[in-house]
Amino acid sequence: MTNKLLLLSTLFAFLATGCYNDDPVVINNVEDEFYIDFWEELNTDSRSFLINIKTIDEKECENYIINYSASTEDNVTTLTLNNFELEGECEAGSAPASALYKFDKELTGSNSIQINLQDAIENNGTINVDDDMYTILMSSNIGIEVARRELHRVPENTIWGFISYSTTQEAAKCNQILTEIENYAKLSVQFNEGYYGYFDIEKDNSIQVYNKTPEFNHVISFIYNYDKSLKDSLKDLLENYDDDEKIQIYVLNDQGENLLE
Repeated sequence: MTNKLLLLSTLFAFLATGCYNDDPVVINNVEDEFYIDFWEELNTDSRSFLINIKTIDEKECENYIINYSASTEDNVTTLTLNNFELEGECEAGSAPASALYKFDKELTGSNSIQINLQDAIENNGTINVDDDMYTILMSSNIGIEVARRELHRVPENTIWGFISYSTTQEAAKCNQILTEIENYAKLSVQFNEGYYGYFDIEKDNSIQVYNKTPEFNHVISFIYNYDKSLKDSLKDLLENYDDDEKIQIYVLNDQGENLLE
C-alpha cells in the first residue's frame, strides 16, 4: 500500500515539473486501500465526532498505525493519510493499520471535509449534522471505502444494553431483572431504525448491541428512554445482581456511562 502511494506521489511530482501536455490527468481504477467509518463519542458534558480509519488489508503485526496529518481552516477539515508506522516492537499477529481522528469541537450544521492520500489524491465531502443524525456525503472516494452515509445520534435520556445468561434455568430471573429495569423506562418511545455506532435499531424496534460481547449464549437486548433523575436508583438495582456468575448485565447510557462501573 505504501509503495502504491509513493508511486502516485512520484507521478504527481513528475507532472508538476512541466513534463506534460495541457490535457487533464485522470486517475482511474485506484483500489480501495482505506476503510473509513464514523463514530460519536458520548461524554457527560459533550459529544465528539470521530473518524475511524483502517487499512483494508491486514499487516504482519497487530500494532501498525497510520501516519496522518490534520488541519482545519475556513470550516474545512483536511486529513492527509501518509504511511504506516510500527508502534513499538512488533506484536505478533495480523491486523489492519489504524488511526483515529477526533474533531476538536462539537460539530453543528454543514462541515466540509477532505480526505487525501498523500499529496496524490483528494476526496472532498461534507458532514451535515442535525439533532438526530450525521449525514456524510463524499463527492469522490478514490482509494477509500466509506462505511456508511448515515450515523444516527443516540437520543438524550437513553439506556441500552443486554442481559446474558448461561443456561435456560436463569431465563426467569433475567426476565424479572428486565421487568425491574423497565420500571425506570418510558416504554412508549419508538426509536428510529438505523445505525447508532453503539448499536443498530431494527424495524421491529429491537436492538443489536455492538460495543460489548455477551459472555453467554442466551441474550436479552433492550433499549429504553429513561428518567435520568433515577439513575442512582437504577445503578443500585443493577448492583444487586452483579455478583451472579451465571448472569452478565451490561447497561450504557447516553452520557457514555456504564451503569455497573
